[in-house]
Amino acid sequence: MAMKKLLLALTVWLSGAGLAQEASSDPALRPSVSTSLPAESAVITHWDQQHPAAASTLASLVRDNPKAAGRMFMWDRDHPRRAQAFLAWINGRPNESLDDFVSAHHRWPVIQLVIEPYRATFEAFIAWGRAHPRAAQDLASEPRGLAWVGFHTFGGLWDAKAPQAPTDGPESAGLPVTPPPAAQR
Repeated sequence: MAMKKLLLALTVWLSGAGLAQEASSDPALRPSVSTSLPAESAVITHWDQQHPAAASTLASLVRDNPKAAGRMFMWDRDHPRRAQAFLAWINGRPNESLDDFVSAHHRWPVIQLVIEPYRATFEAFIAWGRAHPRAAQDLASEPRGLAWVGFHTFGGLWDAKAPQAPTDGPESAGLPVTPPPAAQR
């Protein structure tokens, strides 16, 4: 009897019905293959007004490191759950360094593709997040929140229109990686 249930469940799952049900019932299980930015929410759309000092400091970081900042925004766009985990880690583990994060997440492709090449910028971003914990928490509160702010608030400080190399997101599923449509910028 248990074997019949297992086979039936496996058949339903393989047909796609089980996968669709699982994805719709638990947002955390949904694959990160969409590259669209989040719908506008009050937290994200007014983030710079709610956190003017944090926005100013982050703008300086983006202005000084446009390529690295762009890769960070694209990583959040491509793989929001991991970027959210990084944002949450910043203040959830205040005594840990970037090396600790890298060690704990060494299997994430983003470590070699995005973080290691721009280590100094990520360390500065960690310092920013720890100096402005509420602003970092608000960015982490919504999937792709950092990407939204990157495109809408800081898009003029980095080349938001240029095609970006893949981070660790949808390219692994064979999807093209392109900037969001102009209407979303």
